Parts: sequence; C-alpha cells; structure tokens
Amino acid sequence: MELNLLKNEEKQMNLIMFLVNIVIPFVAFIFVKNFLDGTIKDAIIFIMAIGSIIIKIFEKLLKGYAKYLYVSLMPVSGAITIAYAGDGKFGAMTQAYFLILILAIAYYDKTVVIVNSIITIVANIIFAILYPEQFLLMDTLAVWVYILLEFVLASAISAIITYRTYSLFEESEAKEIKLSGLFNTQEEIAKNVKKAFNKLKDASNDIYIS
Repeated sequence: MELNLLKNEEKQMNLIMFLVNIVIPFVAFIFVKNFLDGTIKDAIIFIMAIGSIIIKIFEKLLKGYAKYLYVSLMPVSGAITIAYAGDGKFGAMTQAYFLILILAIAYYDKTVVIVNSIITIVANIIFAILYPEQFLLMDTLAVWVYILLEFVLASAISAIITYRTYSLFEESEAKEIKLSGLFNTQEEIAKNVKKAFNKLKDASNDIYIS
C-alpha cells in the first residue's frame, strides 16, 4: 500500500485471509462428512489449508505477492476439490468463491479483486472442461452459466467499489498532508515574527541605553 492511511491494512488482511483459508476447509469437510455422508476423498479440501500455511511461512519473502496468492487459493482449491472428490457434495463451493471476492475488496487494491476474479473463472473453466461429469454432478450447465454471469457482475462491482474507496482514502490523505503543510507554514511564520520582534526589542534596548 502506498497510502500511509492503508500501510497496515495489507498485513492485517493477509492474516484474515490466512485464517479464513484455514477455517473454511475444516468447516466444509465436517459438514460434508457428517451431514452428507462424505468420504475420505472429500478431505482433498484440506489442500487449501496446507497452501495457506505454506504462503504464511514464506509471506515475508513473497512480500506484496502474498495477497494475490491468498485470494487465489480458494478458487483453485475449490476447482480441484470438485474435480477430485467427484461426488457433487460441495454445493456451497460457489458461495465460498463470492466470500473470497468480498474479502478481496478489503485490500482496497483493485488489482487484488481483478486477480481473484480471473483466477476463479479461469481455474474453474479449465477443470470443468477436463472433468465435466464431476462439475455437472454438482450443478447443471445452465446453473454454472448463471453463476459465471453473476460472478462476472459481482467482480465488476467489487472492482468499482475498491477503486472508489481507494480514491477516497487518497483524497483524504492529500487533504491531511495539505493541512499539515499549511500548519507548518503558519508555525514557521509565527517563529519568524517572534524572532523579528525579539531583534526589534533588543535594538530598542540598545538605542535606549545609548
């Protein structure tokens, strides 16, 4: 983040994304296993948690690239899970895609939203082409097309919101810097006036003594 107002936001959001990518797999697997008679194959969802831990370990080395990996982990892991598990029991996976998209907005960086959107769409289209039966088992083609169109619209709205929010922060910081500069200028003027007054006072004393 270039703005001072948002310099700590990326670090905080990385932590939130790390925790989300850890929690979601456990919640999803527990639900599928206990309520939908899931099998051990459904445990493939835990690659998401493993990936999140790996990103966290190398986060300092990755620096600004870590956020892109965090927001890309869910859609890639989701596509792999749908294809490998092949039981159509992860019906809420698409809702999770929208959840990550919403969280991506909180980075206040439109490139994060764009990367998440592209990775989500591309990864799922590729796996859907390679494993059509598994994807169609979860939803019909018409439903998948509808979800795609809905996600594209949501992505566009998210990018606009992110851009506008960042612009507002940018304007706010610019005003703050301007006011700070004006305050410093007034302070300098006051100091100069005080110095001039003291010199005039000293000069008056010298004239009086003389």
